[in-house]
Amino acid sequence: MSKQPSHIPSTHPSTSIQPTIQPSIQPSSSNIPTQNGYTLYYWGNSKSIGQNSIQYTTPQLFSDNVIYTSVSSLYSIIIMSSGIAYSCGNVVLKSRYQGHLGREGVVQGINSLQPIDTVMDINGLSISSPRFSKVYAGVEQSSNSGIIHTILLDVNGKAYAAGSNSRGQLCQGDTLNRDIPQLIPMDKRVVDVAIGGEHTLLLLEDGSVYGCGSNNVGQLGLELTQQVKSPTRIPNLDSVLSISAGHSHSLFTTQNGLYNTGSNQYKQLCRSQSGNVRVPTLLGVAPIEKVNKFKAGKYSSYVLFNDKSVGSCGRNNYGQVSRSC
Repeated sequence: MSKQPSHIPSTHPSTSIQPTIQPSIQPSSSNIPTQNGYTLYYWGNSKSIGQNSIQYTTPQLFSDNVIYTSVSSLYSIIIMSSGIAYSCGNVVLKSRYQGHLGREGVVQGINSLQPIDTVMDINGLSISSPRFSKVYAGVEQSSNSGIIHTILLDVNGKAYAAGSNSRGQLCQGDTLNRDIPQLIPMDKRVVDVAIGGEHTLLLLEDGSVYGCGSNNVGQLGLELTQQVKSPTRIPNLDSVLSISAGHSHSLFTTQNGLYNTGSNQYKQLCRSQSGNVRVPTLLGVAPIEKVNKFKAGKYSSYVLFNDKSVGSCGRNNYGQVSRSC
């Protein structure tokens, strides 16, 4: 089977540089059949998808065999229906690159679409990549810092982390960067991931949430503010349905309501009082039955209600927050 995605156009593809909204030691081979792919379109600056700089102002067809994609600070990760993950993008300064493309041979400048065909097991040994199902691209901590990380999920619910590990956000028990995605040691299936500037949240199949990385303003909800290098369960959270992370705050949708924790510098926690929050705290905006989604921007938060109205709070320097939660 070829490792090149089908239907890649001859024109230079592009994508937005904004992020998309959303184990055992040896990964086992899976007999899960190839999934049906979706049609992916792109527009904007094509450097983010590993091509020479062309500005597309209208959607361009990329492929009809994509099952998941995540894009962020000048890079893209795309998973094809075969389960093969591909990465591409623009590395502004090679000296600050810390591994977020998840493969070797990365150069300064444009990096074309190439497969992530190797991962590391829990012991750091190289093995062939499993079939992936989801990917989460991080947002650079600050411009040209190189502090970005990526998490991939395989079809068996195992999570692999690559990139900057400046605060232990790769959940590996250390602060060493990873050029190749390494398995995160978890005993249960991971069903969702959220990535902040330097922290990571993992939602497990039992509704519990684990976190790692920076906790300097309480974004991991552990009360104390030291960084955490290994997956650590966030207390006082049960029956979690979804998670989301901003630069340094975290949001949780549970069966009992909406909770958040972390930085409140720009009032992104939708609370009238100032000051950061260090443990997950209920946000009494509405009964959970009226809420559809709870999502974080970099320094903002948004609630989509079932009646199609939206509540928002946080930084509004570009008009990104139209009204208060």
